[in-house]
Amino acid sequence: MASTGSDIQLDVIPKGFGNNLRACIVCRLVKTYDQFLSNGCDNCPFLDMAGHRDQCLDCTTPTFAGMISLIQPQASWAGKWLHLGKFVPGSYAIKVTTPIPREVEDLLDQNNITWHLNRGD
Repeated sequence: MASTGSDIQLDVIPKGFGNNLRACIVCRLVKTYDQFLSNGCDNCPFLDMAGHRDQCLDCTTPTFAGMISLIQPQASWAGKWLHLGKFVPGSYAIKVTTPIPREVEDLLDQNNITWHLNRGD
């Protein structure tokens, strides 16, 4: 992972805008499809997206509302309010409207991972 002197991971920053962006349906991290395919989700490695096209399509969505960028999620009141305080710095969707597929819910349950139904409400 590339980083700057301030330890911000550059591979988490979206490399484009418009129809090319997708959000992880679990944590709402926003990156391009190619970034998810290359590196997976930095917050959800258990989703095993890196190198798996179908998994990237199943676990990300182009359907989301708003976006916020956080440099220090743990110190940000907005990060805490949106339940993003424990995630990596990056850009996040405010709200993801795509439902989590049953297979992904099962994977979350198997890994004892708590997720928020309202995800941004």
